[in-house]
Amino acid sequence: MELTNAIARAHGVTLAFRELANDAINQGWLPKTMATVMSGAAKQTALELDRQLVKTGSEISPHRAKKLKNVCADLEALGDLAGLVAQCHFTDKNTMQLALVLGYTAERTADILGRLEDAH
Repeated sequence: MELTNAIARAHGVTLAFRELANDAINQGWLPKTMATVMSGAAKQTALELDRQLVKTGSEISPHRAKKLKNVCADLEALGDLAGLVAQCHFTDKNTMQLALVLGYTAERTADILGRLEDAH
């Protein structure tokens, strides 16, 4: 049950990143405060998901475990990218490129998590 909750939380975080990216694309800027908060949420969620994977052990299939490990890596990447927003000043062009990368990664990760939730 705890793994299911961690997957649902991870799905929510990735959907929030997708919305942040879409807003950034439409508005042309990424809010530093929001990026900082979301960076922390992504990293914390990745840690919790990994912790639940370790606890679950061999109770899930190796294929599912591998997918969830990849999701952890994606969440950490989203957290790192969002952290850059808070630490660096980006040109408009770079902001747009970063927003596209955030959106792509979040969309792909959300799709994977959605399929994992449906399969459970």
